[in-house]
Amino acid sequence: MCHGQVDSAACFRPLVKLLPRNYYYIAMELPGNGKSDPVPPGLMMSAYEILYAIKTVVDHFRWDSFIYIAHSLGTLLGKL
Repeated sequence: MCHGQVDSAACFRPLVKLLPRNYYYIAMELPGNGKSDPVPPGLMMSAYEILYAIKTVVDHFRWDSFIYIAHSLGTLLGKL
């Protein structure tokens, strides 16, 4: 799950309660948002740098396929 800009993974808590229980759900924090480390002052992150963070999660869990749930900026990133 991927949240929008200036949001956090916590925004998905109400949704997860409604989803089937026979799946695992992971909501990541985009760089500089939620409980992730702040982005250094003056550093501008492009969509591609944020996509790299998403790819890092996918690679870490060694997913060959997954369902991507998102909103706002997270949706845009999922389309790239």
